[in-house]
Amino acid sequence: MKKGVSVILPVINAEKHLRTCLNSLISQKNVNFEIIVQHAGSTDKSAAILNEYLAKIRVFEEADSGLYDAMNRGVQKANYEWLYFIGADDVLINDHVFDQLLVGVKPACKIVFGNIKYINSNNKGIPKVHYSAYGTSLFWRNRLHHQAALYHIDCFESSKFATQYLILSDYAFNLDCLNAGIPGCKTDVLVAECDAKGISKNFNFNLYAEELKLKRIRLPFLIYLINIPWVIIKYIIKNLLQSKSA
Repeated sequence: MKKGVSVILPVINAEKHLRTCLNSLISQKNVNFEIIVQHAGSTDKSAAILNEYLAKIRVFEEADSGLYDAMNRGVQKANYEWLYFIGADDVLINDHVFDQLLVGVKPACKIVFGNIKYINSNNKGIPKVHYSAYGTSLFWRNRLHHQAALYHIDCFESSKFATQYLILSDYAFNLDCLNAGIPGCKTDVLVAECDAKGISKNFNFNLYAEELKLKRIRLPFLIYLINIPWVIIKYIIKNLLQSKSA
């Protein structure tokens, strides 16, 4: 693998934000990178927008079974040792993000991460800044936002995004990395602006049911049992805050 970053961008019906996202990616400086677009077939103007950037991105038109299948497909095409996953409605915070994350990174580090800023939120349950963490705190909630992290290709040697989870496969992957002993390194870099209106921020029951499902096979049994009331309490509190914000 070459030194640098492979950006993996799943796209479907993303015309509203796609140019802004792509412009934030292609403007990155001081780091070799490529942009891999997994385009599952859009009915809006996304394909036409992607055609404007063909000199600077790699576009793969192929069907997939959802977001996480698209991300797995992108991993298989990567030419660089670090992987970054971004949604088409998200943008990098400046043109030195990858450079700032990788400067001085230790050879043993396989996940290097910073923080993200949420935009378009009037929900009191969503913080303005998500401060990422990696460690046993993941047993309780997904503190490692995947738009804040670079994953080394070695993380995918024995694992990938589990496509049976429709909302929280990135959380399941983070727990798999933690359980495998993969080391992570924290930075203070503000990495991206992320839209707060995504499916993982709707706080509906399916989100929390999926959280318990993925934790059941990844957490020590006693910690999982404690997680059951904890997840229910989170669901209640988040929805109360959401209703007060309406």
